Amino acid sequence: MPTSIGHTLAGVFLKETRIFTPAETAFKSLLVSVILANLADIDFLPGLILGNPNRFHHGITHSLGATLVVGLVFGFYFYAKKNQFWAPFAFSGLLYLSHVALDFLTVDTSPPQGVPIFWPLSGEYYLSPISVFSSVHKDSFSATFFQSLFVSENIWTVFREIFILGPFVLLVYLVKLIKNKIQPA
Repeated sequence: MPTSIGHTLAGVFLKETRIFTPAETAFKSLLVSVILANLADIDFLPGLILGNPNRFHHGITHSLGATLVVGLVFGFYFYAKKNQFWAPFAFSGLLYLSHVALDFLTVDTSPPQGVPIFWPLSGEYYLSPISVFSSVHKDSFSATFFQSLFVSENIWTVFREIFILGPFVLLVYLVKLIKNKIQPA
């Protein structure tokens, strides 16, 4: 699985491309985008409480079913607030799906390997035959879990994610900068 840095970069990229984005303030939209891009890892919380953070990780929160639920929640929320459904549904679903897609493209050495993409239709786990991202080393004990994230292997993983995803974020900012300079005042 990529680190939260990798998922955040994907969320920032999608937010800045403004694909299907509902009109919101820039900071609020960025914050919600980053949260949605990382939300699938909420499955660490029950495991942390029970003493094994990895116990439920890469479960149903890493699926198209969960993506649909998140999209529906945001779609109906924006429908109730602003009479908009499809754009918030699609955008929030895309942000959430970015997490599932990145995890699918990651080296995964702990069972079950991969993500249950097609849950609830299938409980089978899938992993891309081509790994783009490195795995994250993490303890299976709540007491040492957070401490275990700050090891040299994970720091290199973060650099790799920045190297792979950072150019996409920089490119979208560069295009926006050029577009703003070209438009007449």
